[in-house]
Amino acid sequence: MIRMNYRMTFHSEIINRSQMKKLHKFFGLFLILLTLSTVQAQEIPVQPNPPHLVNDLAGVMTPEQVQQLESRLVAFNDSTSTQIVVVTLKSLNGYTPAEMAQRIGTTWKVGQKKYNNGMVILIKPKIGNEKGETFIATGYGLEGKLPDAICKRIVDEVMIPEIQKGNLVGGINAGALTVMKIATGEYKDGSFAP
Repeated sequence: MIRMNYRMTFHSEIINRSQMKKLHKFFGLFLILLTLSTVQAQEIPVQPNPPHLVNDLAGVMTPEQVQQLESRLVAFNDSTSTQIVVVTLKSLNGYTPAEMAQRIGTTWKVGQKKYNNGMVILIKPKIGNEKGETFIATGYGLEGKLPDAICKRIVDEVMIPEIQKGNLVGGINAGALTVMKIATGEYKDGSFAP
């Protein structure tokens, strides 16, 4: 009997160890998933509270420049209901400019949900050896007037030339002004004058 009890005890320890291994694997996987979701959520910048239309998170604009562009974008939003958000970042945290701009637009809920008429103008200035990157992401409600091809032209033909001259803020302002003119129909037939 003693032997039988010993074997039964030994057998129950094996079951417990097996169950413990499974439990450890489950909790390990759970912790990894929890960590990854937390890290991924931290990669998208937190929207300032209260929200602003100009978010100079890279610190490339003076307070006066931020306020001037903010006033222009607020007036545009009030008169058209189209919301344009400008965001400068020091890093894209591993995302492409398109991914980051779209994630900011979605996470920050840019534009009116009913019309999906928000836009994010994203600028990651050149820092050290890293190249600068710019992207314009629009909600579906604006794609009729501002499809991806037009947004790319605005970046390439309007913003980048100013930025390459060393006028980063001028490039941001020119890009914002151009999308405002296109969105209001000032430029006809899909063309615009850079």
